[in-house]
Amino acid sequence: ATRLEKEFPGISVGIVNARFAKPLDTALLEQHAAQAKLIVSLEDHVLAGGFGSGVLEVLQEQPLLPGIVRIGWPDEFVEHGTSPEELRAAHGLSPDGIFERVAKKWREIS
Repeated sequence: ATRLEKEFPGISVGIVNARFAKPLDTALLEQHAAQAKLIVSLEDHVLAGGFGSGVLEVLQEQPLLPGIVRIGWPDEFVEHGTSPEELRAAHGLSPDGIFERVAKKWREIS
């Protein structure tokens, strides 16, 4: 969040800790989506059927859908035998990878 605010002057980043995926707090999600140009879901799980999928299901009903970036593990076999940091970097889940994905989307929608 801090890096995004430094890189993009005028951007305001908020973080919501979604402590559980079910049930989704749809009212809170809709409130944030109404004020945001971009929603990012970040999860340490497979994307397919995960928290980000639930976010998409709720927000697709909104009249003005913000940009959405879902970040998580691919739905494929993930090679073992390397460190967690190396695996995260290889799949775009490192701090730099996350920043790059969010920054790219922000540039596209701004």
